[in-house]
Amino acid sequence: MAEQPEPGPVDPVIARKQELRRQIRGRRDRRDGAARAQVADRLARAFMSLPEVAALGTGRPGAVAAYLSYGGEPGTGPILAALSHRGVPVLLPIVLGRITEARLGWVRYAPPTEFSTAMPTSPAVPDVTAVPDVTAASDVTAASDVKSVGTRAGTALPRPAGVVLGEGLATLQREAVRVLLVPALAVGGDGTRLGQGGGFYDRLLGKATDSSRPLVVAMVHADELLTEGQVPALDHDVGVDVVVTDRETWRRS
Repeated sequence: MAEQPEPGPVDPVIARKQELRRQIRGRRDRRDGAARAQVADRLARAFMSLPEVAALGTGRPGAVAAYLSYGGEPGTGPILAALSHRGVPVLLPIVLGRITEARLGWVRYAPPTEFSTAMPTSPAVPDVTAVPDVTAASDVTAASDVKSVGTRAGTALPRPAGVVLGEGLATLQREAVRVLLVPALAVGGDGTRLGQGGGFYDRLLGKATDSSRPLVVAMVHADELLTEGQVPALDHDVGVDVVVTDRETWRRS
């Protein structure tokens, strides 16, 4: 049997990101359940108080793209409920296709959202932007590192049920998404976001122009808003505009 080639050296920035992910995931897993619910409520109040969000549903047309939280992530349930109560349309992301050809699609949130382990119905969607191979332009090292595909650490991830409206940035523009809530493990004081490692949002926002980019908001625990330079970044990483925590709101100046 031919010998397998030795793996090459890991990029030091990627290694730092992976170690930071490990540390934060560990802390999140140890958080108390009751405290998590309280944090989720405070985060929802802070998010709904953002001027760009408060204007929606009160005369200004527009939608919000959010996500279904899972595991130790700050809970998005109260935010989805508050947006729905106000009559603001909400889109949720879903990864379509196999890991090597994954594409980020969008479905409409209709409370109560039914979770499904099956893929949603996907009609033919013309002129969509496919997301490249997640292992090609991200710092993911295994399929299990990708948040939105399959499982991570043996935990089944929620999949929103519904018809796929489309894919990529074009769908967000067509659906008049004004605010994009993105998952994050940490954010630096310069807006650098540490994601789960799949690179989906970096590729999505990397295609945006000033006119097509929605307000990008990350939501983390207070101790996950770090100082400038504490979150390592690669050239393709895209920062956020606003960070909401359970203690403060940071906004890019």
